[in-house]
Amino acid sequence: MKIDLSTTISILAICISFAFGYATFKRNRSTDDKTDASEMTTVIVKLENIDIGVREIKSDMRAIQNDVKAQNDAIIRLEESLKSAWKRITFLESRRTLNNEEDT
Repeated sequence: MKIDLSTTISILAICISFAFGYATFKRNRSTDDKTDASEMTTVIVKLENIDIGVREIKSDMRAIQNDVKAQNDAIIRLEESLKSAWKRITFLESRRTLNNEEDT
């Protein structure tokens, strides 16, 4: 069983190509890991910014709800005051009508 030179060179070339392929795979894997880490960091930062925005919106909504509640309370007080004023006006008109009837 004699191995000639071309077979030896072919086997050696295959071994070298496997070695280079494995080295390239490892290098690309490392680069891919770095790229993935960078992308994940970017995603995390964007999510944190979204979270901050949502918190600000919630805070603004609470402030708006408090303003609306205060305005509703003011409207209720004004309606009560208006109702009381109309009762007084009606009372004064009825007194005026009675006084006018007595004068005539």
